[in-house]
Amino acid sequence: MKKTAVIGAGPAGFMAAIHAADCGEAVLFEKMGSPARKLLISGSGQCNITHTGTPGEFTEHYGNAGRFLKPALFAFSPEALIQFFSAAGVRLTTEENGKIFPASRKARDILQVLKKAAEDRGVKILTTVDVQSIQSASGGFYLVTPRRREGPFTNVVIAGGGKSYPTTGSNGSGCRLAEAMGHTIIDQRPALTDIRIKEFSLGKASGSSYADIHLTRISTRSPVLSIEGDLLITHRGFSGPLILDNSRFMEPGDKVVPDFCGLGEDADKHLRDYCNREGNRRTGSLGTMFKASAALFSLLMDEIGIDTSMKLAEVSRNHRKAILSALREKEYEIQSMGDFSTAMATAGGVSRNEINPKTMESRIVDGLYFAGEMIDIDGDTGGYNLQAAFSTGVLAGRSICKK
Repeated sequence: MKKTAVIGAGPAGFMAAIHAADCGEAVLFEKMGSPARKLLISGSGQCNITHTGTPGEFTEHYGNAGRFLKPALFAFSPEALIQFFSAAGVRLTTEENGKIFPASRKARDILQVLKKAAEDRGVKILTTVDVQSIQSASGGFYLVTPRRREGPFTNVVIAGGGKSYPTTGSNGSGCRLAEAMGHTIIDQRPALTDIRIKEFSLGKASGSSYADIHLTRISTRSPVLSIEGDLLITHRGFSGPLILDNSRFMEPGDKVVPDFCGLGEDADKHLRDYCNREGNRRTGSLGTMFKASAALFSLLMDEIGIDTSMKLAEVSRNHRKAILSALREKEYEIQSMGDFSTAMATAGGVSRNEINPKTMESRIVDGLYFAGEMIDIDGDTGGYNLQAAFSTGVLAGRSICKK
């Protein structure tokens, strides 16, 4: 009979153990005192489990890792995930933006289903057990913990998570185990994170958000990147889906140029016509014709010395040029990225080249599998990372049974 050890009791680990138990015994090891702590705080505790869309559409939301994830997403699709939780009695709700949550908005409801499914299949869950190393022997695998040597196991699934939110137990230990087994680790770094701007001058507008902003990222290491999305101003820089989803393409020293104007190539004509038509109004009223809020517009005008109490009839050609430049051409240099304590996900991890995407099995060590965020994959906001965790876990568990 097959005996599988799964290291890490998060979404990926639970799914791997649940499906591996269909063909034998499965033991789930968790170093924290309780399982799935990061799941419980995902989406501020509301748990955005997945997103609307087909597996093919999902692959577009993982950067360069979409192709690698394709087999897993087709093996356990977003629709299959929805059916899994719905069949267990969890009512789900879909927002207009496509995000799918438990209707209760409680991540604990999702965890209860995972725990019940594991219990029903006889999965043994061991908490407060830190796996320090994996030993490969002729009889199988042995896990070395501070207490004793566990095993032998026919197969091992490492689902130790990434490094984001380290207080939940995500500290990169899974990658250290993989590296000791001969695997290459791509440098782990924060993903889905905000950016902090050097000498940021827009902090007084923090909390204001702007829909469908066009932003250009300028870097010395790669071509110019042009992106669009919803932007949020923070006390120290920028955040919001536009930044979070593209933070994988940014690093300190890069410059970002948001377009708070939003009037396209004819912006000067629109501005000139408005000034001619509304000559008796104050310059401060211009904030209503741009994407910038009144507070943001006022801050930008203060920076370039434009008196917002000046009548529009007094706005010269040079004034218009300066206004438009401040709104759509100003460069903001990235001083730092958000760290692991605030990042929603982790980029980097076990090299995808060393994992069979059709099975999640190691190409280096027979019988060793990987699942979840510790693999070099990171998705956009909106449930894509949790779906990847569930799908890779299911595929690893099923592959163990099929082998």
